[in-house]
Amino acid sequence: MKIKRDKTLVFIKCPHCGYNNKEENVKRWGTCTGCRKVLDPRAKFDYEMLCRLKLWRKKKWLIKKN
Repeated sequence: MKIKRDKTLVFIKCPHCGYNNKEENVKRWGTCTGCRKVLDPRAKFDYEMLCRLKLWRKKKWLIKKN
């Protein structure tokens, strides 16, 4: 029996190290998973503020609107 996947994976390639990051991870943390360089400054800022203000309980940052 074949299992169908609902969505396809989208990768964002880091210009510094060449690592393929999942799009959802870059939207959540804003950094490269391999070298920790900032790929999305806005997402990085949002993540830093959520950590400092301890807003992770609301989990709004998991669902981002485009």
